[in-house]
Amino acid sequence: MTYTEREVKARRAEVQRQEHRLQQKEESLDKKSDNLDKKEDQIQEKLKAAEARLTEAEQLKKSQFDMLERISGYTEEQAKAQILRPSLPIMRPFISSLGSGTTETVASAT
Repeated sequence: MTYTEREVKARRAEVQRQEHRLQQKEESLDKKSDNLDKKEDQIQEKLKAAEARLTEAEQLKKSQFDMLERISGYTEEQAKAQILRPSLPIMRPFISSLGSGTTETVASAT
């Protein structure tokens, strides 16, 4: 084998190594791009869920204000009882953890 043939063979081998490294880098970039696309989709889903929760919270706030307007003719104690009544079953475990005096106070308000 002549010097030129060996040189050509060595250069071909180097080109093949570089092509292989380039292909690996392209595959790595493709995977990273796919991961970024998935993360973007997840963020969009979370954003939609957050917007839905915000809308729900705004509707709840409006309904609470409507209720307040409706019960505005009540005494302070009657208004408290009207407001607390729907949330009392949810709040009862928390209230009971505060102590017996708190439970009695809340129970008397409703």
